[in-house]
Amino acid sequence: MTCAYGSINAGASASKTFCIPLCLLTLGPVTVTGVRTSSAPVDPNPANDSAAVTCTALSIVLVSCP
Repeated sequence: MTCAYGSINAGASASKTFCIPLCLLTLGPVTVTGVRTSSAPVDPNPANDSAAVTCTALSIVLVSCP
């Protein structure tokens, strides 16, 4: 999945909401990771360009995320 963002000020954050398909037998932890792959101008601190969250699939219709 690719998401485009407009300008993000230094020290600010941005978020997107999206859906991921789960198989009928998906239960337990599901980890989603986001990574910045490019920017203009170049980001002076690439160490903070990713984030991950682990959600728990309780059933095909119920997923709990922190």
